[in-house]
Amino acid sequence: MIYITDTLRISRVDDNCLQLETYVPVTSKKTKETRTQWRWCGYYGDVRGALLAALRKELFSEVSVESSIQRLLDRIDSAEKNIIRAIEGMKQDERQEV
Repeated sequence: MIYITDTLRISRVDDNCLQLETYVPVTSKKTKETRTQWRWCGYYGDVRGALLAALRKELFSEVSVESSIQRLLDRIDSAEKNIIRAIEGMKQDERQEV
């Protein structure tokens, strides 16, 4: 599992497939109770595709008309750092397994 942010992660479905998930509030249709849980955002065949999708989701999740260019640049820098940190963590986990 690769955590990009507290609310965005990539998990393995099987040997050939990864999925992007987001942690969001969900309301039950039966009980009308709201709780926070991981929800599927998409399937990907490789880590690169999943990371690119995570980057796009991070960048465009909060972009609105009122956003300034500086704020968008800050979001790009933050998303890039989160992805690099996640990759470094994944590499460390692989080294520990060997």
